[in-house]
Amino acid sequence: MATTPNTDARKRLFFPDGNHWHCHGADVHHRPDGNPARAADSCIAVYSYFNKDRSHAPHVLLAASTTPADFLYQLSPADARTFAATLIEAANTADEVRNALQAQQQRGR
Repeated sequence: MATTPNTDARKRLFFPDGNHWHCHGADVHHRPDGNPARAADSCIAVYSYFNKDRSHAPHVLLAASTTPADFLYQLSPADARTFAATLIEAANTADEVRNALQAQQQRGR
């Protein structure tokens, strides 16, 4: 089994051993809940993954690292698409809330 994900922009589908592990995009550094600063070792990464000996089917692997723990979530391609749409909806709503708060602050000045 390959020990590191393929980050080649050409997206080679399989390693010579028949497995697949590809990192998509850059890691997103996040703020652990309650911590206002972004931690360098707290990140979320997304991979497409298949291990011919252990995987039942190719899947999306969502890896969330918050020292000292790592959380790995396996999503079907369909569930990953649903999750992506939900993230976009939440981001859009957060933007609306931020804009409303800024408008309230400007009116209060």
